[in-house]
Amino acid sequence: MRNSVSSGNLSGFSAGGLNRAAELNIENCLVTNNSAYGIVTINFDGTIRVSGSTVTNNGTGFAQSGSLVLESFGNNRVRGNTTNASGTITTVPSN
Repeated sequence: MRNSVSSGNLSGFSAGGLNRAAELNIENCLVTNNSAYGIVTINFDGTIRVSGSTVTNNGTGFAQSGSLVLESFGNNRVRGNTTNASGTITTVPSN
């Protein structure tokens, strides 16, 4: 996903599913005004990688649970959410 906007939903972007591996790469996106989550890993197998994105005015900006992976390249703006981050957000180098 690149150069996109997700606004006014229950969750902005999510990856994971019951007995299904999922992978989502998000770059230069705006994720705002989603009632529950901006970016969230759900259910069993999933990886989300986020770079250069703004996540604001959501219930929870970044949400990770269980063994799912949410990676941030450290150049995101995650502020102004009810909760900015929940779970383990892994910062990875942007090289």
